[in-house]
Amino acid sequence: MPAAEWIALASLLVAVVSFWRWQRWKARARSRQQDVEVWREALRAVAFESTNALNAIRAHLNDFRQVNPEVNMPEHLNEIAEGTRRIARVLEIAEDPHTWYRENRARPKRATPVGTTEFAAPMVGEREVN
Repeated sequence: MPAAEWIALASLLVAVVSFWRWQRWKARARSRQQDVEVWREALRAVAFESTNALNAIRAHLNDFRQVNPEVNMPEHLNEIAEGTRRIARVLEIAEDPHTWYRENRARPKRATPVGTTEFAAPMVGEREVN
């Protein structure tokens, strides 16, 4: 076989492999894009349902406070109200994660002393120490 045929055959082989790899990466990109769309739609559904539940909790909490202005343990109601504010913040993050990410990256990290545990939320009746 002459050298020109080997070069042509090698060029053809490189072209076929390159085309195959390009198709493979294109299929992967499509698959990942579909996954992102599925997750995005699921996140929208979760945000919608959570918003409805949160609004119901807020409405019933406000009604309860109007009907019972003098409750025995108002700190429980305050903790419920704080919990609804936290859920609302989660929903804001779910609605616009890019803004949250930029804000989170711009904010300096807090230093937590070694050997301490920082809980996400205080228990009812505990006082927050600043």
